[in-house]
Amino acid sequence: MLKLSQIAILAAGLAALPAALGHADELALNVEPGLWEMTSTPHMSGDIPDAANLTADQRAKLEAALGKTMAPRRYRECMTPEKLQHAFDQPQTGASKCERTILVNSATEMQMHVDCTDVQGTHQMTVKVQAPNPEAIAGTMNLVTTRNGKTFTIVNNLEGKRVAADCGGVTDIQPIN
Repeated sequence: MLKLSQIAILAAGLAALPAALGHADELALNVEPGLWEMTSTPHMSGDIPDAANLTADQRAKLEAALGKTMAPRRYRECMTPEKLQHAFDQPQTGASKCERTILVNSATEMQMHVDCTDVQGTHQMTVKVQAPNPEAIAGTMNLVTTRNGKTFTIVNNLEGKRVAADCGGVTDIQPIN
C-alpha cells in the first residue's frame, strides 16, 4: 500500500527541480551557475493507488497534502557547477530496475526517458528541458506511475532564470511564495 507520506514525498520532490534522472556527467546543457529563481507548476491526474483503502480522515489528509504540494511554487536556489552537473541524478536503489534513454543532449536542449519497474509497479518519466541561453531554462517533466492496476500522472512545468552570479546567503532552496 502506498502510504500518505510516500505520496506526499513523491509529489513534493516532483514540485522542485526534477532531481530524477540518470548520470549527469553526460549533461551538455549550457547553464550558468549562480542564484536562480524558479517557478514549478505541477498538475496531477488519475487514480492514486490504494486511495480506496483509506479512511475518510486519511483521504482528507492525503488530499490536503497533495493540494498543498501541487500548488505552483516559486523559489530561489543557488546552482553551483556541481549542482548543475548532478541536477538530474537519480538515487540508486536495489529495489527498482530503471532503464534511461537520452533522446537529445545538447547545449540548448535535453530530453530523456526513464522506465522503472519495482515490486510495487512501474514508473515512466519523460523530461524535456530547453536552455535558450545560459541564463534561462524551461521544461516539463511527465511522470506516469502505475501501482496495483491504477495509474496516476504528474506533469511538472518548470521555468527558471538566473538572477545573480553570486548566491549571497542562499544555500538551500528558499521559497518565494
